[in-house]
Amino acid sequence: MAAQEYGKTIRVNAVLPGAIDTAMLDRVKRDWKVSQEQLVAPYPMQRVGRPEEVAAAVLWLASAEASYVSGAAFNVDGGGLS
Repeated sequence: MAAQEYGKTIRVNAVLPGAIDTAMLDRVKRDWKVSQEQLVAPYPMQRVGRPEEVAAAVLWLASAEASYVSGAAFNVDGGGLS
């Protein structure tokens, strides 16, 4: 695991976004002919995420407030992977 191998010099974390309201998601819905209702069905929050919600997680992980966080995987997915 990279966090163990490089832990003395860097922190290694992952942000795992679910469906996020972006142009890419618009293309997926169009190309796969998926409705908004079908798309959000697996997500307990019943909505797609906003780009700024993913950015907030990344900013926190990069901040001094997360200085002891390494080797973590953060699901930013409205509970979809829970």
